[in-house]
Order: sequence, then structure tokens, then C-alpha cells
Amino acid sequence: MLIGLNKRDGKQRLEQIEHDIVVADIVIYSMQKLKLNLNEIASEKELHSQKGFGSRQHFPDFTFELEGKSYAIEIELSLKAKETLRKNAELNFMNYDTQIWVIRKRNSLLNNRLGELIMSYPNIFIEYVEELTPNYDRS
Repeated sequence: MLIGLNKRDGKQRLEQIEHDIVVADIVIYSMQKLKLNLNEIASEKELHSQKGFGSRQHFPDFTFELEGKSYAIEIELSLKAKETLRKNAELNFMNYDTQIWVIRKRNSLLNNRLGELIMSYPNIFIEYVEELTPNYDRS
């Protein structure tokens, strides 16, 4: 399940809906570019369910394996606290061979923060949502 609406909470934040749409777009892009099948991709919801929902551990938006290497994909459309980014990057560094952060081009502060983290976590790569999904136009 890529998009998991919380049926208990009648209000869905607009930002979360946009995030879920972009995650779905990037999953489709990854499947086409890397020739992945949907069953080779584990969503954040699936990873939480495997570990148990009681755990507050961070998981990437989705993961997959390709040619013996593990990949964590993070879709970050809004600025998170510097410490939250660092903790998430560190967890991904420990658990995956490569972590790809997909961000908006215009978010220069997030780009700078991730650039600083690359020094400590060299498996970070930055991609831009506008380049991966050319029809993306959400200002």
C-alpha cells in the first residue's frame, strides 16, 4: 500500500496528500527507469507493518534492492529540523547502501543541509522532484 489514508482521522493534511502523490510518481518513475516490479518495492507503511506499528522508528518513503545493493528513497517536500534530518540520514546510512533524497529545487536550505550531511554520510544522493516528474508544478 503506497498511499495509506488514516480513516480514523477525518482530516488529511494537504501537504501529506501532495507528498503521497509525489511518492507514487517517484515509485512509477523508479519502476520504469530501473525496470523494477511493484513487488520489489517496500513502502514506508509496509516497513512499519513488518516492524510493528508500535515502534516509532523512522523508515524511508520506500526501499528496493537492485543488483545486490539496497536503496532508501526519501521524498522531502518540506523543511525538517536539522536534527531530524541528521537522525534519518544516519539511520538510512546504517541500514541501506544508498539513500536518495528527492527534494524541490527551490528548497535551497534543505539542499544545503543535505549537502552538509553528505560529509558524514557519503551514501546520500540528491535528486530533484521537478527533474524526475516533469509535470510536477506545485508551487
